[in-house]
Amino acid sequence: RACRGRGFQESLQSCCTFIPTQTFLCGSSAIPLWTLLHFLTVTRSGALKTLSCPGLLPLTAYFKKTLERYNRNVVSGRLAVAHDGKKRIHVFGPSGGCLWRFGERGDAGNDIKYPLDVTVASDGHVVVTDGGDRSVKAFDFEGRGVLAVREGFRLPWGLDATPEGEVILTDSEAGALYRLTADFKTGRLKKCGMIRSQLVSPRGVAVCQTSGAIAVIEHLKAQGPNGGSTRVKIFSAEMDLVGQVDSFGLNLVFPSRIYATAVAFDKEGRVIVTDVCSQAVICLGNPKEFPIFNPLISHGLSYPVGLTYTANDSLVVLDSGDHSVKIYSST
Repeated sequence: RACRGRGFQESLQSCCTFIPTQTFLCGSSAIPLWTLLHFLTVTRSGALKTLSCPGLLPLTAYFKKTLERYNRNVVSGRLAVAHDGKKRIHVFGPSGGCLWRFGERGDAGNDIKYPLDVTVASDGHVVVTDGGDRSVKAFDFEGRGVLAVREGFRLPWGLDATPEGEVILTDSEAGALYRLTADFKTGRLKKCGMIRSQLVSPRGVAVCQTSGAIAVIEHLKAQGPNGGSTRVKIFSAEMDLVGQVDSFGLNLVFPSRIYATAVAFDKEGRVIVTDVCSQAVICLGNPKEFPIFNPLISHGLSYPVGLTYTANDSLVVLDSGDHSVKIYSST
């Protein structure tokens, strides 16, 4: 394996600049279908640097999730990362420079106790689920808190933004999926309603930006030494169940155990998941053919927990095993 984690040691104290690099393969002679463009990790001084021959990595950050959004009001390529450092949210620009850091642990309006997921709404506001006080919080890109919704949730977890400016989020303890509509510019909550119930510990969620389909990862409890498993459910824009597959079903076509940690849609509407057991990124197909099994990235990952696509169709993977952001291209 190209990159191996050493455990969570320290929190990220500061963040500088992504350093552009030439293409390299991070210790692997080949990566099927996808080429690794950038491999970025965090040094003890807080600077981001590129490693072409990673060995014992100075692990300092506990990243949670990355998501990226684009529209005419937002500079293309901004990337929001939630992690367990002093400043919970880091926003990076297209060139990799850290534009803003905000969200310290505390009880003030701009504070974030324990971020579980992050997304960027169509108007550019950063929306975060905070497991510390069981709330959903919205910030402008400079880190000013504009809205906090604390009532009605048991444990809000995953979230993703729709093209219409709404936010779809999961409540892991309630076993439900919610749709939140708000005017983030004025800090006014318009509506927050349950759109699906009777889910089993839903966490990761993704919205297809073309069809409006929604993918949810359920975490299923199990007895015995093997622990739990996961199930991916696909709903249409009208919230009809159109497909599902669990770890057992995938094991019928793939010999090793699969545990999905993050989900996204590519520009063709195909469902993409990260798998921490095989340390891979896997395509499960579009809702009409769901599920298929097509590994996209099978080398160079340690513990992938987040992924998103950029405007130029590059795939961004958040690797919690070595605390890095890895960017792949299909060309």
